[in-house]
Amino acid sequence: MAGFDSVDDVPRNSTFWRAYADTDSNDPRLDDETMDALKTEARKLVNHAKWAGFGLPNGAEEYLFEFGKQDYIEIAEEIAHDLLEKTLPHIAFGRDPTRTTYTLPSIVSFLAHLALEGAFPENGSDTFTHINIYESGGTGVDNLYHYVRKRTAEDWFDRFLRANAELLEETRSMGHFENAIEVGLDTTGVPWFGDTSNNFVDGTKPSRNYAHSFHFTTIGVVGDEASLSLTAHHLKNRTDQDRILRVILQRVKGLHYFSDDQLDVDIEHAYLDKGFYGGIHVTALRETDTEFLIKSRKVNAVKKVIDGLEEWDVDWGLLEDYKIGDLKQGTNIFICPSEKRAPRYDENADEEDKKYDRWVAFVTDIDPVTADRGTLARRFRNRWGAETQYRQFKHKFYAPTKSPRGRVRAFHFNLARLFYNIWGSSTWSFVTGTGSSSGGPSPRTTCFTQSVTKPSNWTTYQNSYTS
Repeated sequence: MAGFDSVDDVPRNSTFWRAYADTDSNDPRLDDETMDALKTEARKLVNHAKWAGFGLPNGAEEYLFEFGKQDYIEIAEEIAHDLLEKTLPHIAFGRDPTRTTYTLPSIVSFLAHLALEGAFPENGSDTFTHINIYESGGTGVDNLYHYVRKRTAEDWFDRFLRANAELLEETRSMGHFENAIEVGLDTTGVPWFGDTSNNFVDGTKPSRNYAHSFHFTTIGVVGDEASLSLTAHHLKNRTDQDRILRVILQRVKGLHYFSDDQLDVDIEHAYLDKGFYGGIHVTALRETDTEFLIKSRKVNAVKKVIDGLEEWDVDWGLLEDYKIGDLKQGTNIFICPSEKRAPRYDENADEEDKKYDRWVAFVTDIDPVTADRGTLARRFRNRWGAETQYRQFKHKFYAPTKSPRGRVRAFHFNLARLFYNIWGSSTWSFVTGTGSSSGGPSPRTTCFTQSVTKPSNWTTYQNSYTS
């Protein structure tokens, strides 16, 4: 109905919204028939969301269109400006304000432009300078990286941790994370095509369409309607993974003795994939007093238990005091049926592999005899929230770079996480309609029930942060 011949011809979402927006003559570019079709689909989606258990306001499907696109833009600007105002000072480049050509918001806007367009800095800088947003134009690439390279990778992780601490407090003011939370820990990579002798570069899975990556270990909130990437650290090589795991947990839980840059999060359970199966990782989790579930590898001892479970038709099994690697004090491995809907196998998979794939095993210090094993296994599936975070901030918010420098890669990776967190925080306050931290109703967070004060213009805001 919008005039496209096939799905492949549909433009990206920014192009669509430009078509939806009013023209200078206030005539919608989409005709009435198309708008009616969109309203019908909105009603279907909202009704389905309500059926699935999401607490959307009554009449939300009508509100989405009656409210108006411009009102949404103003609310989005207000929320984003508020969160940027709280976070940007923590990642300031340390420039002399009297000798500064470009403001910090203009630099951040340039990086956001690169992320949205998927453009590398050199090409993105050329197009950005033609966008009439700032009187001084867009920042140059050399100017940007002159300041990025002044700080170490560790310094960038510290600075973005402080910025995310501000967002953590913002989400708590909206009623999230008031109690113990579930977190997912994982390691992800950003594609690398250069010299593989770089300290930060490691190989990837054979299924990837690239052979090497810059790797980062992250920790994020999962299992909550509010998703937040808490902190991250670059991973020079896999042998350093236990130390990074320990540092990340210490900083998130406020246990790090040598740094003031940390959070204060009470972790209920930490979920880790089988990449963290190892005695050194269990030790790191124990030293930080963190209850954990790690997906176990199908080692011979686990396979023997599965053989017994199938022979005796039992629905769960247990290995007690099992010593992984050089672990001095053993741990539990409990085994239960896998909830995979339809495991996929390649043509070389044999019946033995298929048999063991029908079961899943978890390493934990929790006593599976007294605990609710079914609940633990189901809640472990929340770990996929970490994969969702990766998919979002790597594919939507990451400004690509070809730089081989660890500090530049750390800056880009952390900025993508910050953009993702600001987007998430804006969404929760936008949809849930919760109050402000002062206890009263917040105009920008009760947008479903009352009008919103028009935010300060961007020029005023950018002049506030020149250093």
